[in-house]
Amino acid sequence: MTQLSNQHGVTKWAIGGHSAGGNTAASLVRKQLLPTNITTKVLLWGVGTTQDLAQSAADVQALCITASNDVFRKNSLGKGLKTFDHWGQGDWARLKHIEIQGGNHGGFADYPPQTYPRVDGTRTITLAEQHEQVVQATAEFLLAKHK
Repeated sequence: MTQLSNQHGVTKWAIGGHSAGGNTAASLVRKQLLPTNITTKVLLWGVGTTQDLAQSAADVQALCITASNDVFRKNSLGKGLKTFDHWGQGDWARLKHIEIQGGNHGGFADYPPQTYPRVDGTRTITLAEQHEQVVQATAEFLLAKHK
């Protein structure tokens, strides 16, 4: 990333992912495997935990978008992982959480109904509506100035 930044004049980067990809992005930030002077934003779509970001000293802002009918995320919370109730408060002020009402895990992408390792929740909004909400929130987050 540093080499690309130097070659192309990029001064700020964002990293993100959906589900396990989001957990990987958060882990890379926590382990400081990315240049912390240029990685300023983290996007997490449909992840079940925030523990990697909780343990991060990196000066990053994070946006986590979840869906109310995401069975995969709710299963993770049942394992004692942290909820997002503390986001936006105190040391967590740099972290923002949005929940899409009626969305599900598969609605962050565009794949058929999931049945493995468990059945996903039923989406009560259209796939297009979920995508539109995710894109809108993501764009606003990325275009906002880093504080």
